[in-house]
Amino acid sequence: MEKLIVGKSLEHQLDTVIKELAPAGNISYAVLQFDDEEEPTLIAARGENTVHSSASLIKVLIMEYVFHLARTEQLDINDTVPLSRTPRVEGGGALQELVGKHSFTYLELCRLMMVLSDNIATNLLITVLGMENINARAEKLGMDEMELNRMMMDFNALAEG
Repeated sequence: MEKLIVGKSLEHQLDTVIKELAPAGNISYAVLQFDDEEEPTLIAARGENTVHSSASLIKVLIMEYVFHLARTEQLDINDTVPLSRTPRVEGGGALQELVGKHSFTYLELCRLMMVLSDNIATNLLITVLGMENINARAEKLGMDEMELNRMMMDFNALAEG
């Protein structure tokens, strides 16, 4: 993929900001122009082939998969899932504060996962959708480098690589 000349200026500006605000950071970015009829055009990039461990990025894929299943009538977004289907974990979110028996719709879980970065909501969706199904969806979308390998806040799996 060849970069557009206009992207050189954008790259320079972004690199300047990164050097100023996060000089020790391991930061990558890619700015692409999409056209339905053609391959994406790379505008600007830095470390675009670097592999990062990123929990929150996978949440976008999980949400996309939920909405794909709803669009194709394989799932009703208003069906509920009991909170008891997944273990409690720490981290961001509101569900760790709840006690008792609660159920949430798929839509509510997506909202909690995206708006509050709720790790329990994310793990609950991973549990009911299936990690292998989420990874298959990434592959179908052409996201060959994106892979869900563990639940949120699973430090044992993280330590094992």
